[in-house]
Amino acid sequence: MDDKNRYWSAMRKNDYDESVRSRIINVLGNRDYTLFAVLADVRNNSIQSLFANRGLPKDAANRTKKEIEEGDSDYHSHTYFTVKELLDTDWDAVGQRHGVAILFADQFQSWKETGKAPEDSDEYVYDAGSKTRMVTEEEMTMLLLANDVKSLVKKTKKPNYTKRDGPYVQIESPRTYRQLVPRLISIIPDLQKLGDPEKIRVVIAFDN
Repeated sequence: MDDKNRYWSAMRKNDYDESVRSRIINVLGNRDYTLFAVLADVRNNSIQSLFANRGLPKDAANRTKKEIEEGDSDYHSHTYFTVKELLDTDWDAVGQRHGVAILFADQFQSWKETGKAPEDSDEYVYDAGSKTRMVTEEEMTMLLLANDVKSLVKKTKKPNYTKRDGPYVQIESPRTYRQLVPRLISIIPDLQKLGDPEKIRVVIAFDN
């Protein structure tokens, strides 16, 4: 069993002991400030947060309280939410009215055809490859006239998203929660397996 499956299996069995804790893998991937903004209004200046400023639940587990509050902790922005609240969230609602979308050649082509930024567009260029470069809309249009779209974009499948390389365009576009936090949405089925959605609660805090 790989680390990710072992982690979820232990969570389902409520067997979150030290042997598992020492091997925690981040099921949401790398540090994601957009996720922080959506969940808790942390490092945020343009996103409508979903669960910010709730504090630490009064009935939080003693272990949780100890870890977050013990000693000279720098934890801040404590909040929480249930799996049911995730299930009830309208992920297609606009969470960022003045967002930025990065469109690679295939996404740019779709945007021109539909007038909407594709759901898999992102705000940032992650793991940029050697051929990644920003171009204007006019330059991208000319590139697509002279080349097949498949030759302009290289795709690499990751566990929860697709990494792209090649020329890209940056546009202003309202962004839905589905576009902002696709990796969070992708683990909701795993969270549901932990038990009653109304009773499974996620408690979060941030350090400095």
